[in-house]
Amino acid sequence: MNMKALPTLLCLAFLSGCAGSRYLTVTGYLGIPNQEQHPGKAQPISILRGRYYGISKVELVPYDDYLWYKTRSRIRFEAWDGRTIYFSIEANVDFEIEPGGRDYVIVLERKRTTLAKGTKPGT
Repeated sequence: MNMKALPTLLCLAFLSGCAGSRYLTVTGYLGIPNQEQHPGKAQPISILRGRYYGISKVELVPYDDYLWYKTRSRIRFEAWDGRTIYFSIEANVDFEIEPGGRDYVIVLERKRTTLAKGTKPGT
């Protein structure tokens, strides 16, 4: 193998969606259909380990939002599908657990954006 070509091959593998693709399932991002939210602690894929009180629908956001979360190391899970980037952040939410009882819970917010033409990842 030509070792000079290795960095190019690795870059192409990353851009083609190989990086983080284990989070994209036939069902949807993180094993949940993108248009559905998932309440409760029973999580559809083991990587989530029952940690989240709920998981949101996939929300379409601008690429600048992705960069904002990325530069602040807030992204918990990330997957690429061509030029589409799926990512998730954790949010602490004040939630009424039962009537008269409130608590802060961790919710996983799923998001999606598109890499603009001519834009390189991370720019």
